[in-house]
Amino acid sequence: MSVTEGYCVCAAAIDQHLSFQWLGCVICAVACLGIAPIYFPMWGGLFCGPIKGATEEDYYYSEYSPAEREMGHHLAASNFVSACYSLLHCGSSFHVKLQCLRLRSQAFLASWGF
Repeated sequence: MSVTEGYCVCAAAIDQHLSFQWLGCVICAVACLGIAPIYFPMWGGLFCGPIKGATEEDYYYSEYSPAEREMGHHLAASNFVSACYSLLHCGSSFHVKLQCLRLRSQAFLASWGF
């Protein structure tokens, strides 16, 4: 990026206003290319849509091996998933969502022993 900045600002071949325009284009291109490979199965990515039937549990449980699941290491993620799911579907009013968030965060912290 500093090479591009040096070329755009220090080059006498282009006007300074035009060089800043091209520098903005380069910044936008690099930012888009940086987030292009990020993909979430439930929500999709920059160029692809979500996978039909993907759930919160599938996404968060994919980090655990079957052996870890048998030992119960995924239970904290399970509590987090249930709290997030209930928060998304607990009502349309801001105050209802805020109250629901308070209750769910207390339950989440209690599940971790806080």
